[in-house]
Amino acid sequence: KVSGQAVEVNWPGPCMRLDKLVKDHKARRYVESRKFDPDKLGKVYGVSYCADSIHYLASNRLVIPIYLGGKMVAWQTRYIGELDWKGPRKKELPTKYWTMPGANKGNYLVNFDKAKNYRTGVIVEGWFDVFGLGPMAMPVLGSSVSDRQIKQFASTFGVEGRSGVLLLDPEEFKSRLTRRIVT
Repeated sequence: KVSGQAVEVNWPGPCMRLDKLVKDHKARRYVESRKFDPDKLGKVYGVSYCADSIHYLASNRLVIPIYLGGKMVAWQTRYIGELDWKGPRKKELPTKYWTMPGANKGNYLVNFDKAKNYRTGVIVEGWFDVFGLGPMAMPVLGSSVSDRQIKQFASTFGVEGRSGVLLLDPEEFKSRLTRRIVT
């Protein structure tokens, strides 16, 4: 941040929105294999494919831009494919998600620009939860929610006539962080 304003950032390299890619592109096929419409994800959320980047964890990946106040302030990449990231050989696998260097995910509610237009806001873990639920969902890009995010969420969705929902993956239900958020 500079003078309290969000700083606009650049894409990690040459990127093309999913809806602009050829129909049989591997990024489109992957999204379709997850039962999502790549055209919609490209047009509504700006989900793109990065062919090459100076950041090796951004090359050949999906790139999801993160907007705040209409400016792209960060981005997150996602490996194209499904691997056993919780299995015994997880340390040998490529990173599933990778967030832009220097981005502090806890400073803001991701997708808030869209979600604030709805009466009910929903906190979810990741982007594919947003894609499945809709634009009222805000991913915390993990399983923890910062105090700053809680305050922003409560000030918008904890007022008369509005509501908020915490919708994390089932395995997070008993975690200390989830209990702290709920209480």
